[in-house]
Amino acid sequence: LNTQDVVKATDYFQKSLDSWMAKYETSDYFAQKLDQMSYGPINDPSGFLKAVESVEREMLKNIQENSLDFRQHLFLSKLYTVSYRISGNKEKLNLAEKYAEKALTLSPTSQQGYWQLGEIKLAQGNSSEEAVSLFKKAIALEPDYLEAHWYLAMAYKYLGQNQLAREK
Repeated sequence: LNTQDVVKATDYFQKSLDSWMAKYETSDYFAQKLDQMSYGPINDPSGFLKAVESVEREMLKNIQENSLDFRQHLFLSKLYTVSYRISGNKEKLNLAEKYAEKALTLSPTSQQGYWQLGEIKLAQGNSSEEAVSLFKKAIALEPDYLEAHWYLAMAYKYLGQNQLAREK
């Protein structure tokens, strides 16, 4: 899947919601793909954001139906982070924070929740110390999760603690 195919994939996503497939899994899967793609070049930002918004709407419905599923809150937080990354809209980052915090309330031992909230704190630019604490919690819960180590090193770098960043 490349960014040129996102609009087409969004149509398939909508159709799959009416199929026998579990809609939660479909939304989760597409959200993860959009998150991965958002780190690369985006040829059609408005089309990409339309795809993100389509999945956001479905995830909000899923949360209404099953408000205790922390994964829905976590993936919605990731989608809002993706939307912020592409659009620069800080309100999306605030929504990402809200849903990451809810995910952690529902599942306080989720290393993914701590990692996600730490990434949001780094993006906010003024919360690097808090991000360090969150990444350390993620690493304590799952020491082999390499992305949390990388983000911890980045948080140290933002704080000017270059020696700690190199050690990570």
